[in-house]
Amino acid sequence: MIIGTLAPGPFKRAYIESWNFFVQRQLPGQFLLDVGYVGNHYVHEFNGHNLNAGNIGGGNLSQPLFANFGRTGQTYQFAGYLDSHYNGLQVGLNRHTHQGLFVQGSYTYSHAIGYTDDNSWEDALRFNCGPSPGVPNGCQSLNRGAPSFDHTHMLKMAFVYELPFGQGKKYANSTGAERAILGGWQTNGIYSAWNGAPLQLGGPNQLQSPGTSNDPDQVAQVKMLKGTGPGQFWFDTTSFAPVETARLGTVGRNPSWLRGPGLGNLDFSVFRYFKITERFNLEFRLEAQNVTNTPHFYGPGTTCTDVNGACGGGFGQITSSYGERNMQLGLKLKF
Repeated sequence: MIIGTLAPGPFKRAYIESWNFFVQRQLPGQFLLDVGYVGNHYVHEFNGHNLNAGNIGGGNLSQPLFANFGRTGQTYQFAGYLDSHYNGLQVGLNRHTHQGLFVQGSYTYSHAIGYTDDNSWEDALRFNCGPSPGVPNGCQSLNRGAPSFDHTHMLKMAFVYELPFGQGKKYANSTGAERAILGGWQTNGIYSAWNGAPLQLGGPNQLQSPGTSNDPDQVAQVKMLKGTGPGQFWFDTTSFAPVETARLGTVGRNPSWLRGPGLGNLDFSVFRYFKITERFNLEFRLEAQNVTNTPHFYGPGTTCTDVNGACGGGFGQITSSYGERNMQLGLKLKF
C-alpha cells in the first residue's frame, strides 16, 4: 500500500522567477522583427520524497521502514524541494495584412533543465536510492537533466495570402472572364518544425534498490545513424551495454545529446470565394494536413534488453510513424 503525508514544518509554496528582454525592429515590407531572451526559475517544485527507498545492493533490508515495521511499500513525504530552469532565445517575425499577405512566425532556441518533467502527486524522480559507497550523497542529484519535452530548436510559421487576381486586385482585373476564373483565390499555410526530444534509456535492473530505475552503460561515442524501420537503427546500439551488477549505469536521465526524431509539417489550404448574389456567397475549401506527406516517426526503442551481454531487442529501432497526409473538400454557404 502506498501512503503519503506532508513534510514537517512550514509548507513552502512554489513560485516562478521570470525575466526577459526584447528588442523590436521595423523592417521593409511591413515586417516587424522581435528578438529577445526569456528565462525563468521554478522554485520549490512539489514532489513526493520516497522515505522508504533502499540503497543500491541493499534490497529490502536497506529500506528505512523495513527493519522496524516490515514495510516495503512506497512512503511519500510531500514538499517543495526541487527546482527547474528555462532559458531561451526567441525570435518573432510578423506582418499585418498588407496587399493581401499576412505572415506570423516564431523561432525559439532554448534549453530546460530540472529533476522531473512536472509536479507529481507521488514521486516523479527516477532515481531514489539512499547513500551508499557508490553514491555517497544518494541518488537525488542524478535526476537532474533535460525534461522529455525539451526541444532545442522550434520553428512555427503561418501565412494567409489573397492572390492578386480579380476585381480590385493588381492582375486579371480587366475582363469578366479573367475575374471569374482567376479572382477570389486565397492560400493559407502553417509550417511547424522542431528537433527531437531527449531519449530516456532503460535496461535490466540489478540494483536491488527498491524505488530506483537503472540505465545502461555508455561504452563508446554514440553515432547517430538516423535509420528508420525494422532492422534499422536510429543510433549505434553497440555504444551501449547492459549493466549486469548492482550499480547505476553511466547514461543518466534524459541525456540532452541523445534525441529522437524531429518533426517537419506543413498544413496547407486553398479557398475560393464566389459571390452569387448580394446576400449569398459560396466558399470552396481544399485543405490538407501534412500536404507533403512527410513521415513523422515515433521515438526508437529505449529499453536495453540484455542479449548475451549486449543491448538487443527493439533497442534503437523505430518501428512506427504517424501523421499521414489527410485531405478534405468543403463548401460553405454564407448569407
